[in-house]
Amino acid sequence: MNYPWTDPVKKLKKALENSKNKEPIRYTPEEFHDYIDSIKNRDYPLINRIWDKIRFGFYDFTWYVYRLYKPCHKRIRKVIPRSWCDLTELTLLVNFEIIKSFVEDEMDMIEWNSDEHHKAAAAWLNASYKYITKERIQLEEDLRVAYNNVDYRSELPYDEKYKEVLRIEKTIEESDKSVIIGLANYRIFLWS
Repeated sequence: MNYPWTDPVKKLKKALENSKNKEPIRYTPEEFHDYIDSIKNRDYPLINRIWDKIRFGFYDFTWYVYRLYKPCHKRIRKVIPRSWCDLTELTLLVNFEIIKSFVEDEMDMIEWNSDEHHKAAAAWLNASYKYITKERIQLEEDLRVAYNNVDYRSELPYDEKYKEVLRIEKTIEESDKSVIIGLANYRIFLWS
């Protein structure tokens, strides 16, 4: 069992060194099935069951306390605002950060040229990352400029007065929707 203070690299190196000195155990199929049956039908003493409950309970409690002070996915948790945020905006913030963190931290660990599905997923990830980090920021800036260029005193109908604003908002909405749907479609490739 690995506790928060366990050094897994050191533990694996030690196990590797210990395994070099040992001869592997070889079983015939009949011996293997007999061995599995002996494990299944083994009488497990009460004291061992109690000790395992205590040991695994302590293990679970240790990780619970550790994760209270050092939670997983800190980067994604930091994106969640400390004040009220509509779920529509929160959905975008969290999912965009998932894509950004995967591309920046984990994407290099995977061979993306192994088959056509991986190539398509890599292309989508790179395009989505570019949209989130560059194109969307530019669209938001264009939207701000478009709002500043609206003549609020004119008597034009709403659709004409806000024509450029509506166009940019629709572009952002469609692009955001495309990225979120893509994340749902390609989520299986985010495993590393």
